[in-house]
Amino acid sequence: MPDPRFFESLSSLDVAGLAERIGAEVSRGGDRKVSAVAPLGTALSSDVAFLGDRKFAEQLKATAAGCVIVPAAAIDLAPAGASVLISPTPQAAWAAASLLFHAPHTLDVAADRATVVEDDTVVLAPGVVLGAGARIGRGTRVGANTVIGPGVQIGRDCQIGPNVSIGFALIGDRVKLYAGVRIGEPGFGAAGSRSGAVDVPQLGRVIVQDGVTVGANTCIDRGAYDDTVIGENTKIDNLVM
Repeated sequence: MPDPRFFESLSSLDVAGLAERIGAEVSRGGDRKVSAVAPLGTALSSDVAFLGDRKFAEQLKATAAGCVIVPAAAIDLAPAGASVLISPTPQAAWAAASLLFHAPHTLDVAADRATVVEDDTVVLAPGVVLGAGARIGRGTRVGANTVIGPGVQIGRDCQIGPNVSIGFALIGDRVKLYAGVRIGEPGFGAAGSRSGAVDVPQLGRVIVQDGVTVGANTCIDRGAYDDTVIGENTKIDNLVM
């Protein structure tokens, strides 16, 4: 399940209704209710997963997903207890399903400083914009015109430069992000469909652990589902993508 601090969970659907909306064919189990998407390896009984390549056939056989989207040639590999949808483009169908179940929180209204900062030692330069549910720890300084997205958690004693944007991220203590850094933008992900390439929604987070330094204008994208993790005390140069 995507982190609820960053993504809203939408209504559940039965598998037959899902198939109709994403252009798939029901092979079995059309009355099962599903409410989320997930990869084969971590999916649960309420989740929809997909087989995009036969090299993941063993994961398909072992998945706990309640519903799997597969090409017609792979129906026999699906677990006996799972509902099965058939699609010639399983990843594109899964991407369409994710839009029905998950919506990213957007920064429509700025949050008040008092609801975000831990105490008065937090310094916010002019033009800083704060999203609802964000949290900034003691002693952190945030540069001018930086945007902190909804739900973002920033630790203590961090130095955030000007014109930085941070979304879908958990930032540790003593982290330095220099000017123009972009944290949590969608990673590059596309899937082929009958109508051409479609974007695959990126449902992961960015986790920046303690003591990390990120140089100016560097971009760290969130993952398609799993987290992008920058380990403790990592140092990243300017202009890295």
